[in-house]
Amino acid sequence: MKKIILIVIMTLGFNIAYSQSIELSVISTSGDYFQGTNATLSWTLGEPVIETYSNGNAILTQGFQQSNYIINSINNLTADAFQINIYPNPSTDFINIDFSQKPTCLYIEMFDLLGKQILKKELVNLNEYIDLTNLAASEYFLKITTKEGKIIKTCKIIKVE
Repeated sequence: MKKIILIVIMTLGFNIAYSQSIELSVISTSGDYFQGTNATLSWTLGEPVIETYSNGNAILTQGFQQSNYIINSINNLTADAFQINIYPNPSTDFINIDFSQKPTCLYIEMFDLLGKQILKKELVNLNEYIDLTNLAASEYFLKITTKEGKIIKTCKIIKVE
């Protein structure tokens, strides 16, 4: 009889221990999941503040969805050989791009906030002029790259009315 009770207790204990698992689930005020051909988007609403702490070897993050933590940033990798000045910013009509020496095989690309490329041209002069009159008042990203695609400078351009 003691053996039967012991077997029943062990079986129940094993089932209880086995049934506990950590699932990726969220209880929030709103959220959704979308999947396309090239990307997926998963979002939740209801957590006003998140924070990330790191200490050399360990990273602790708060937040609902932290499985793939990717940080996008704008890097200024201006080569030491020359300086690039972009002005005026913010602007209403145009921006100037000045180089300290004549650029060789540099290209300029301008993107809107959705990532759509709205301008691409080769830079050939010490001073370049970009017309913004046909663009809506918004923020744009300006990227200067080499022929091989190395990013020399990236900056945010603000077009005001």
